[in-house]
Amino acid sequence: MRIIALLPIFILVLGALNLLGFLLNAVICPLFYWYWYKFYVSLKKPILFSLTDYAAIYCVNDDFPSGTLINGGLVSEHFLRLKMQHGVSKKPIEKWIFADQCSQEHFRALSRAINQMNWQGSA
Repeated sequence: MRIIALLPIFILVLGALNLLGFLLNAVICPLFYWYWYKFYVSLKKPILFSLTDYAAIYCVNDDFPSGTLINGGLVSEHFLRLKMQHGVSKKPIEKWIFADQCSQEHFRALSRAINQMNWQGSA
């Protein structure tokens, strides 16, 4: 991932710069870094949700859908992969939640719910 971020610098160093090359790098480099900065900031958005006893997740954020957990989630120390069904359309959704996107208590509660759903699904 870090090599991709250095790509425009390699272009500047390895390529001979004429006026067209300089203009391309002056436009492409800021756009490239702006895109990856926006992507990084989107991962840092806090997720506000409530979790019920029946593994239903109700989210306050507009970009994060509400739904019911299904079997197949993944729990790690740094992130969670949610597999859930959308409340209305019953369409399966897969979302990633990083540990710094919610409080420790919410992260542990959600990981516990994912593990319970996986244990119930395997039995």
